[in-house]
Amino acid sequence: MPKFKIEQVALYPFQAVRALEFLKKIGLEDWTHDKVKALGYVHNHAGRNEANLAFNYTGLDHARELEVLDYTDGPNWMTKRAGRSGRDSRVSHLGMHVTAEELADWRLFMMAEGVSVAQEVFTDSHTNPVIAGKRRYNYVIFDTFDIIGVDLKFIVRIDIPQVADEKPTPPGYASQALPHLGDALRQH
Repeated sequence: MPKFKIEQVALYPFQAVRALEFLKKIGLEDWTHDKVKALGYVHNHAGRNEANLAFNYTGLDHARELEVLDYTDGPNWMTKRAGRSGRDSRVSHLGMHVTAEELADWRLFMMAEGVSVAQEVFTDSHTNPVIAGKRRYNYVIFDTFDIIGVDLKFIVRIDIPQVADEKPTPPGYASQALPHLGDALRQH
């Protein structure tokens, strides 16, 4: 298992548009936007969600991405963190890009530590022209908030030729007791 490196910092602001405007004013001007549709599990419940993502690749030295996350539809793990307003601003997660094999090692480690999967999805589509039609992702977010004050996200890049038409049941302990992902989502 590789050592964890922070390659992504993601913000979950109460007002995403306002946050992006503010970040631009303080010098983080160049943003790549992506509207993502995904399906998977949120706290062991199958579902679909959508999010508007904005990435800045110049504002952090060692971390590669600063992300502003704005879920627009469907269940997502951030709702568990919502406060009185139903949506409090906070740092969403620290993320790292890994291979599928490395993710398997992280799953075993997290399971041994008693850490559950807060959300796991396979992206269906992207609007970012750099990746649209070329790749998708498997995102796994572990619920480490109560331990370190922020969740950890592992990002597996999937090149389009490797993507099957039917999404497999996400591998790992979070989904073992659940029905096949495709069967569960056909009900939604």
